[in-house]
Amino acid sequence: MAELTEQQKAELQALAEMSDDEIDLSDIPERDIDRSTARRGLFYRPVKREVTITLDKYVLDWFEEKEADEKARHEAMNEVLTEYILDQKFPNRDKNSPEWAWKRNNERPVHPLAGKKLPTNKRE
Repeated sequence: MAELTEQQKAELQALAEMSDDEIDLSDIPERDIDRSTARRGLFYRPVKREVTITLDKYVLDWFEEKEADEKARHEAMNEVLTEYILDQKFPNRDKNSPEWAWKRNNERPVHPLAGKKLPTNKRE
């Protein structure tokens, strides 16, 4: 990347020293975006890894009562474990705030544990 000229550095410095009230926003167009049909995280698919785990019978029985379908049962177990991890990592989080209510209405936004670079199951 090219080095900034002295003039560019001076302009940036002048902008940094401006207060918010001094900035002229009159030439910025209004944005009218319809977000009612937007779905956050529509194409995000977390990487899954198959593992073998030994559970107490009463734990497995409870999940089997809740979810008859095996795939749905595995997803429910994963969700419970993820919530536990989030509770441990962020004990004071507001579970109703949009950034933490990561599974609502079958929408899956960027998962808070996934970080910035999101892994997917797709081959690159």
